[in-house]
Formats: sequence, structure tokens, C-alpha cells
Amino acid sequence: MIVEKRVIPIERIESYGKGYLEKEKTRKEKIEKYMRQSSEATNFKYWLASRINLTILYKDKETEIILREISKKYREFNGFERIHIEAWKGKSSLKLIEEPDKFICITFRKEEKDSEPKEIKKEIIKKEINDLLIVLGGFKEKEKIPTPKIAEKFYKMNWKEIFSDRIKHITLTYIFNILEQKGYIKYHRSGKVTILKNLENANWKI
Repeated sequence: MIVEKRVIPIERIESYGKGYLEKEKTRKEKIEKYMRQSSEATNFKYWLASRINLTILYKDKETEIILREISKKYREFNGFERIHIEAWKGKSSLKLIEEPDKFICITFRKEEKDSEPKEIKKEIIKKEINDLLIVLGGFKEKEKIPTPKIAEKFYKMNWKEIFSDRIKHITLTYIFNILEQKGYIKYHRSGKVTILKNLENANWKI
């Protein structure tokens, strides 16, 4: 049986190569165009979100996927969203109103850079705070414990599930801030917690 070998003309190979290079050059120029496009974003998070929107506008699915993965990793490496509000007009970054069974947390946040600060209230049940004190008391290490590690023990869930649940995520950051204000912990901007008091047998009521 004789098998004929198919020979592809050199001209076709060269033509394909040139076409591929031209296509890549055009794509590179397009990416550079919307990466350099001006933005009103005030931080990397919002700048990246605006670039993802541009990839959708330009129908560049490949770059969109890459940027979405970068955005995902950015959120993971930053850990918990740090509720750290700068003081405006003498207002404290976190004001606590204590009631018998809960804390009412009051923060002030600007919607826009030049807008007036808006008051935001969040109720945190004391039982949740006590439950977290018990969890923290179970850690042998006391210095800069990663918050995802604490979160998994507290909620008894996988970190990815917790991270995608904004209510659990935000609630826990408020609890961290309350405990920091009460002097139990130091809540670092890096998303880690240092225990300042002996909590090994924590079973008291805050």
C-alpha cells in the first residue's frame, strides 16, 4: 500500500505565518489601547473592573478571562475586606452602641471622592462575638493568624464558600473591628489577626 505524502507549498506556510503575525499585532494594539484608556478609578480594584468592562466592549474574550482570574487572585490575596473608615469632620471610624444582646456599629463612608460621608449602621449579635472569642482561644499561634483560617473554623465552611458569601464576609470583618476596639486583638491591614489577650478558655460574655 502506497501512502501519498501531502506537501504544503512554502508560499502557503509563509502566508499563514504573516497572517498570524498581523493578527497578533492588531490584537496587541487593541489591548494596549484599552489598557491605556483613561479611568476615574481611585484604586486598583476599580481600575481592574473597568478594564474587564472594556474587554467585554471590545469582545476580547481571551483577555477578559485572564483579567477575571487576576481579579479573583487579587481578592484572595487581600483576604477579608478591611472595614477601615477614615475620620471625617471629627467622626470616629467606628462608633459602637452597646445593647444587652448586640452592638450597633456605625461607620461613615463616602460614596464618591468629593461627596459627604454617609452613615452606615450594622447590627452584630453578641453571641457571634463570643463564639469567635472561643475560636480564637483555640489557636496556639497568636501572631498574625490568616483570617481565612479563622473564618473556616468559625463558620465550619470552606474559605471559598465564605468569601463568596458577602453577608458572612462583612459580618466577620465587623466582629474583628469590634474585638480590636475592645482590645482583644490587633486586626492588621494585611488581613491577619494578632491575639492580644489570653483566650485559651474563653467562655465569658462580652
